[in-house]
Amino acid sequence: MGVHSDGDRDWIPVPLDGTAPRRAGPVLPSCPHCAGPLPGVLSACPSCGARADGGDRPAAARPAGGGLRLVFRGTGRHLDVERGETVRLGRSEEWAPRAFGILAEETTVSGRHACVEHAEDGTAWVTEVREGASNGTLVNGRVLVPGVRERLSEGDTVELGPRVGFLVRGLAPRPGAAGEERPRDIGAPGGDQGAARSSGATHTTTHTHTEPDSDGWIRF
Repeated sequence: MGVHSDGDRDWIPVPLDGTAPRRAGPVLPSCPHCAGPLPGVLSACPSCGARADGGDRPAAARPAGGGLRLVFRGTGRHLDVERGETVRLGRSEEWAPRAFGILAEETTVSGRHACVEHAEDGTAWVTEVREGASNGTLVNGRVLVPGVRERLSEGDTVELGPRVGFLVRGLAPRPGAAGEERPRDIGAPGGDQGAARSSGATHTTTHTHTEPDSDGWIRF
């Protein structure tokens, strides 16, 4: 499978049954805060609530019930995650039924990519699947270790590979970092994220090479 590059990041299209259809439709202006589509008739972004004139973004409106909201950039779509709920993110309709409608056509996202948990205590965590996602997962530019959860804060940006990302909205203000619980490996009790990173833990995936189509993309 061919390797593509966006600036200083390399990535590969992820195989999944069926061929992703090409997108069509008018190109709308983008929100200066979340990059979501911004129809000209609106005074505020329908995704993140930012002012259309580029002014300061207002305080985040928390979803009803104090839920967590994942606002996907460039789509105008979001997922709400209530306390005590975990949502799976990926292109597999069976494994990630709630996210499938948003991610089904995103060929750089794995069928099973990551999970977001909104705990009963109001904290939120993201975890890349234990076996690793082909194009990785980042939080504010930091690459996650597969199977090791990362705590999320209001306004964080999570990237599922190089082309799909979402903003974290609806969380209560987070206290200072001092004394906070360190993220732990959900698959190995006692596992520590810092230890995993300091040990240089990485993941690799073997892929089968195929020929790109006329526009240089490999699609499945």
